[in-house]
Amino acid sequence: MTKVLMGIGNELNGDDAIGVLVARKLKRELIDWEVIDAGIMPESYTSKIERLKPELIVMVDAIDEERLIPGDVKIVNRKSMGNLILSTHSIPLSVLYDYLSQIVPRIIVIGIKIGEHAPYTPCTLNVDEISKKVYNIIKDIKRI
Repeated sequence: MTKVLMGIGNELNGDDAIGVLVARKLKRELIDWEVIDAGIMPESYTSKIERLKPELIVMVDAIDEERLIPGDVKIVNRKSMGNLILSTHSIPLSVLYDYLSQIVPRIIVIGIKIGEHAPYTPCTLNVDEISKKVYNIIKDIKRI
């Protein structure tokens, strides 16, 4: 089974970089996965995904949900995607999700609550800790 982990985010906007930073960190752990550092243009990887024909994609991106504290990790369902995901990408994540769902049987979006996301600021989140949380979700994916 081909599986894809796609990290999404803008490295120039503080904590919005968390998706790509987690993907880079987990690349060493997920040796049987295709790991994509999609940055702010995840739609640029749709052709690659079509060629890979994965059975599963896990997308990791920053979210801004008031009830959470920075660094919290959660699975985001399609219905709430437009309200939680920051819109720093070329297209909304919901549009990419809808397109990929025509190709990929299973898509899971993991959202990470951000704190700081001002332009030209560094990520303030603990990437190691968050990567462990995301890795644990991926390990348990059969139960999701």
